[in-house]
Amino acid sequence: MAEDVAVAVQGILDAGGTPLVLGGDCSITVGVMAGFDRVAREPALLYMDGGPDLFTPETRPNGNLDAMGVAHLLRLPGHLPELAAIGEPLTPARIVSYGDALPEAGDDLERDLLRELSISRIAAADVHRDPRAAAERALEAVDGSFVLHFDVDVLRFVDTPIADVPDSGGAPVGLSLHEAMTSLSVFAGSPALAALVITEVNPDHAPDRDVLNDFVTAVATALAAHQ
Repeated sequence: MAEDVAVAVQGILDAGGTPLVLGGDCSITVGVMAGFDRVAREPALLYMDGGPDLFTPETRPNGNLDAMGVAHLLRLPGHLPELAAIGEPLTPARIVSYGDALPEAGDDLERDLLRELSISRIAAADVHRDPRAAAERALEAVDGSFVLHFDVDVLRFVDTPIADVPDSGGAPVGLSLHEAMTSLSVFAGSPALAALVITEVNPDHAPDRDVLNDFVTAVATALAAHQ
C-alpha cells in the first residue's frame, strides 16, 4: 500500500501538483514521503497527530503499524526493513510533532523519544492556549517546505467521534475541531505546504452523518486559504 502511495504521489509531483492523500492509517505517510524522495525533494514532516507514532513492533504489543509510521521513517531500532526501505530515512530535524496528547509526567516511551531525538514538539496543551500562535510556531520550526500529516485522532473524540482509533480521549486532552481547523487554516495558508495527508477517518464511528459532514465542511473551509 505504501509503495502504491509513493508511486501516486510521485506522479502528482511530476505533474506539478500538490498531493492531497485521504484514507487509510498513518503508514500511508511513509509512502507520501517516499514519493517526494523519488523526485529528489526533501520536505519537512509536520505531524499533527494524537501521538507521534514512534512505536515499533517490539514496543507496541498490539502490533498496529498505524502507531509506527514515524519510527519507520526514522528507522528506529526494531523497525520493519521492508516498510522503511520504500523511501529514504528522515532525520529528526525534519520532523515537528504537533498536537499530541502525551502525558507530561510518568513513564511514556514516545514522549521520552521526542526528547531524546530532539524532535520539535508542540503539544496539545500549547494548542489549547492559542491555536493560531501554536501553528505559527510550527511553521517556524519546519523552516521550509513541509508535508502536513493530519490524523483525526488528534481531535477530542467525545466531540468529533470519527477516528478509527480514538486515542485523544476527552477534554482537555484532545484538540477541539475549532482548534484543529484554526491550525489547519494557518498551515494551508503557507506557500510552503507541499502535501496534505488526512488519515484515520472511520465514518462508521460517527453517530450520524452530520458529524462527518461538519468535519468535511470545516476541512474544506480551512483549505480555502491554500493558494
